Amino acid sequence: MKRLALALAVAVAHGACAAQPDTAPAGFAGVDQSSLDGAELPAELATLAARPLAEGETGTAFVADPTLAADGTIDLAAPATTDEDHGQTAIVAIRWGWFPPRPGEGEWTDFSGFVAVSRGSVEVIKTLRFEDTGAPNGDFVKPDADPRIVRFRSHTRPAWDGLLLRVHRPRVAPTVLVLHVGDTTRVLPFEELRHLDAAETVDAAGHELRIRAEARAPEAAECAVQVGTVSGTLASGTLAGALDSGPTFTADTLDVRGPYALFRGVESEGGSAIGKLHGFAAKFHYSPGGALVGRLRSHDESARGVIVARFEAGAFDGRQLQRDPACAE
Repeated sequence: MKRLALALAVAVAHGACAAQPDTAPAGFAGVDQSSLDGAELPAELATLAARPLAEGETGTAFVADPTLAADGTIDLAAPATTDEDHGQTAIVAIRWGWFPPRPGEGEWTDFSGFVAVSRGSVEVIKTLRFEDTGAPNGDFVKPDADPRIVRFRSHTRPAWDGLLLRVHRPRVAPTVLVLHVGDTTRVLPFEELRHLDAAETVDAAGHELRIRAEARAPEAAECAVQVGTVSGTLASGTLAGALDSGPTFTADTLDVRGPYALFRGVESEGGSAIGKLHGFAAKFHYSPGGALVGRLRSHDESARGVIVARFEAGAFDGRQLQRDPACAE
């Protein structure tokens, strides 16, 4: 229980650790958004995502929110679900089209696509300005029997469409959110959803893709307390740092999976190894740098806490966390 609660507590900061492979690439550059083959979604989910919606196929009816037409404000304070004390949940608003609308301009543009998460689930809270009339080949949203993916058909002309989603990761482990909107694909590590407000122009006509997200802290996060700070460098596949209490650590990148790099290394003090470190680094797409998370263990496998940090330009600073002894088992 202690290990689980502490791992969940780390989710509020930036995630946690995963099993380590044996291969060793040259370094960690993060995901290349122009070459996404095999880097993000499990094979069976990637196959499902690639299947086009059939002509005449219909989706699930959702009530669009007409109040968004005036200013485009998105309320991320969506109601919680009963399982949010396990893993972590992010509320994500995705919009595409012209901002502000351009009445009377342009041709119809096809922004059909999908939203998928590599593990967990994607739930549609509501559509945003979808013209879902029920007509054949009209705009609609189609949640799948596989809870990890939602596909949609969307055509815009003077304005924009969008989706308000609840994205859930059932356990603290590397997890990506893949957005495919028209001809644009973006792969975001779950850690980047902690607090995100991004916009980019995606075509010559000036259409934009806009994303807002807030990740909620699981209840277990209340049991994590800061016991120190950490700082160091992450460059050329090597992690090197120190705790403010004295111990140092080094770790090497073992594998790169999309925006994630898995690492493993040794914690030392006074020139002698005192424990082990393993975890991951997540490279952000819309924000500089990324986040890293590592779990510290003594040689007898007893937990010494976790480190959570933000890195940018090869350097990182963060916190050392441990479970609050006052918390119930």
